[in-house]
Amino acid sequence: MFPITVIVFPPLVVRVLLAGKIRLFVLKPYTEFAFMLYMFERIRGGTLANRQPHIVLVRTPFRHKGLAHLYGSHLQCPICWSSGATVLFAQIFMLQPSWIIERVELTTDDFIRFSLVDEPVNTSKRILKIRNEILSQQDVNPSRYVAMAVYTSTSEEKLDPGYVWKSVVRETVGTELVDGVDFLKSNAVDVVMLGFPDTGKAHIPRIFPRLTDFGKIGGLTEVALASGCLYFWADDVGAQWLREPFKKPVLLTNAAEVFGPKNQFSDNAVKRFLSVPIRFQTSSGHLLTIREQLLMSPRRFEAFAKGEVRIIRNSTEDIVEAHQEMLSTIDGTWVEDSQTLELSEQLERIYSEFPQYPNRPLPTKYLLRYSYLLD
Repeated sequence: MFPITVIVFPPLVVRVLLAGKIRLFVLKPYTEFAFMLYMFERIRGGTLANRQPHIVLVRTPFRHKGLAHLYGSHLQCPICWSSGATVLFAQIFMLQPSWIIERVELTTDDFIRFSLVDEPVNTSKRILKIRNEILSQQDVNPSRYVAMAVYTSTSEEKLDPGYVWKSVVRETVGTELVDGVDFLKSNAVDVVMLGFPDTGKAHIPRIFPRLTDFGKIGGLTEVALASGCLYFWADDVGAQWLREPFKKPVLLTNAAEVFGPKNQFSDNAVKRFLSVPIRFQTSSGHLLTIREQLLMSPRRFEAFAKGEVRIIRNSTEDIVEAHQEMLSTIDGTWVEDSQTLELSEQLERIYSEFPQYPNRPLPTKYLLRYSYLLD
């Protein structure tokens, strides 16, 4: 690209003299999907909101066409990737001298140093058109559907000996989610699966639209469907981060991590979550309370890997009742009685002892069923 770099150098000099340096943001999220969303959100809000980029280069081994369109349209700048043709365009600017290009790098080490913005992105007309077309084709109610995602280990993860214990904690068990799907459908709420398909033990034996049957992961269709759902239902999987551009509510089932870090989420953002955590039991049979979990976090997963504790996944009742609370909250019919308020206050008192963690709400009936968690 050096010859082209030399050719465009004179026009860039004129541009700098008239309007100042060209701001190039280089995002380095590596392989974590969540980190990439963090960085896009940081560019459009927070401390960097007054330094809007002119070009963004995302250095990851995979490309996300949907996010490139979404954030490119919102920020009104090109989004380039470290693979594919767009990297050639980015190299033209990477090779320019520092008095022409102001280079800003974001790495995964920066993600805890800013708060996520509360306002949703501007959804383009193209995204809206795609969403309406797909929902019509799949016979999905455009105003009443839930975007679902499950955790399915990749082939690389399955070959990693150090990953085996994590897959036991996080791998979705599809049969556990059947009642949740049936409950939604019985309440006239459709389900659409985003992210990786529910293969192996993650398979849910029910018929409903799955992204991989009619679209591509990382495509415009995935983003379009995320933009219009009632809420996300994620079985402890990173695909639910597609909620963040649109600030959608989220139900996290079998959630392994629901307690932090705090500074990224405003009080309004925290209220968008309803988390149904996995529970922990020691080898002696003792069930860990929330306070005990917070005291040993994240060492409880090390203890699990060593066989010192076992996990207890959500029951079908836990999941269905959480959906009931989500729908009631969204529909505006959720009523907090004196018992509900007391549970919330107990949970708040525990959280107040650990100010580094956000006060994530937990389902009322979950806390009633497992009241020992609040001891």
